[in-house]
Amino acid sequence: MAPGRFAVVHALSATSWATVLTTAGHLLSAGARERLTFALGVPVVLVVGIGVGGAILLRRFRRGDRTRSTPEERTWREPMSRRWPARNAPTWRSSSTPSPPAEWDAPTLCTGWRVRDVVAHTISYDGLRPLALARRLAAGPTGANEAGVAELRDRTPCELVALVRERLTPRGLTAGFGGRIALTDGLIHHQDIRRPLGRPRAVPAGRLVTALEFARFAPPIGARSRIRGLTLLATDIGWRTGTGPAVAGPGEALLMVMAGRADAVTGLSGPGVDVLAARLGS
Repeated sequence: MAPGRFAVVHALSATSWATVLTTAGHLLSAGARERLTFALGVPVVLVVGIGVGGAILLRRFRRGDRTRSTPEERTWREPMSRRWPARNAPTWRSSSTPSPPAEWDAPTLCTGWRVRDVVAHTISYDGLRPLALARRLAAGPTGANEAGVAELRDRTPCELVALVRERLTPRGLTAGFGGRIALTDGLIHHQDIRRPLGRPRAVPAGRLVTALEFARFAPPIGARSRIRGLTLLATDIGWRTGTGPAVAGPGEALLMVMAGRADAVTGLSGPGVDVLAARLGS
């Protein structure tokens, strides 16, 4: 038996995983060791980070639920992961008729993205396995999003609609926090498409309250720095958060400014609007 193989067998017989990894490391080239470290380390870091962050966020949501939720919102809770896909899927995700061809290339509130790009983005993370997700996220938030859109950029509108229908139920990352990631991301991007096209819609109150609560803390949305020191008042659904000068208006407009969409400021009023507008650069 070759010396290298004998070393591995000896490590296994000692039932020491630390010894196995150390021995394997000596047998691998430097490049292979780097790939192995990335393959094993990044998913572990992601799982631990998501787990810890999730526990903190969920505890905050539970505290917030006791003080801010309405009877209507409470009926949406259990089990969220099963009921959200059917009851909260954005309208365009279940639409039976694609938009006119020209609209698929129309601009949206997402800088540089057309309608087709935004649609592709909302389903681009569904079903990614941990290693594939780790590779995608290694490019950073912007790079990860662009990579997902690029993979679907050559799809026709009909092909995108077919993919959307296949992915009505969130999977993988987008199913996180009981489906809140898919709901909030989809709702915001739905409006990113509708607002420039001049196609407003009434968002069901239950979905809107849940998305507003989640958006307050979700790091990718970055709402904390935008709404710090302000009181947000949703005049149509009885929702509020924060302390300080008031910013009042429809819940949909508040969600959009929390997500950094300056376009929605015009639908808001109150003594805190100028501060919010300055933060959004509008």
